[in-house]
Amino acid sequence: IGIGFNAMAGAISNADGTVAIGGSALAALTSGTANIGIGYQALLVNNTGSSNVAIGYQAMATNVDGGYNVAIGDKALQFFEADAGGHGDNTAIGYIAGQFISTGTQNTFIGNKSGTGDTSNRLAGNANTCVGSDSGYLLSTGANSNTLIGQGAGTAMTTSTLNVAVGANALD
Repeated sequence: IGIGFNAMAGAISNADGTVAIGGSALAALTSGTANIGIGYQALLVNNTGSSNVAIGYQAMATNVDGGYNVAIGDKALQFFEADAGGHGDNTAIGYIAGQFISTGTQNTFIGNKSGTGDTSNRLAGNANTCVGSDSGYLLSTGANSNTLIGQGAGTAMTTSTLNVAVGANALD
């Protein structure tokens, strides 16, 4: 189902179970199945990625072939692109949550600006969990396996690995 200007405009050969609502939502889709893109440019360049949910303005806009991701919020996972077809398993919920993840997998960011990252040193790390507004705000490059819970927890952390912070502004 495609509703909106250029929604699902690609030459689709197999997109079973896919829904695109909004201008240019899933515009490049050719064969990815079970995707849901709701919002202007949600999953914009997704071509073969499957089982993704992107709700919000430019949510997961640059994903081409990653799968099993959930991005809810304006620009959530905006710059994610899997390092291999089907990789992903990321969850980002909130305004610009996980915005600058590049190839990282199995990350969970819940809260506005949670795990936003750095535009010039995008996050390629895996298994980070950030819950709370601004938690893990600057995580970048190879940050791996961090658990940051609380508003602003780990806000200043960049490439750290294996840290646990619980409480507002912990490890700042």
